[in-house]
Amino acid sequence: MKTALAFSLLIALAARGEIARWGDVSIPVTDGLELWLDASRENEAREAHYMNRLADDQAMELWHDSSGKSRHLAQWTNIFRPLWKGGSVEFAGDDYLAALLTPGVQSKECTIFIVA
Repeated sequence: MKTALAFSLLIALAARGEIARWGDVSIPVTDGLELWLDASRENEAREAHYMNRLADDQAMELWHDSSGKSRHLAQWTNIFRPLWKGGSVEFAGDDYLAALLTPGVQSKECTIFIVA
């Protein structure tokens, strides 16, 4: 079953970060923000990194972290990449993105918010 998700994912841990310049600066709380995946702003993130914008139904190799900590998610194998759907990301049954190497991230507690 395919599911299209237009969502932001926020993970809060015990640290403070600066929002990336393409991120939504109107969020009220940024203390402890460790990862922020915002499908609606991915093309702005790609432009900020001098990458081409995604077109509808294009395989998505990288999803930029808007938290300012550069904890982007990636999938280097084309057949496992989710599809970009104009502000949302569609994952088929075997599509996934993996976290890039992020040394130093440790926490016993975390809060995850998903808006779909």
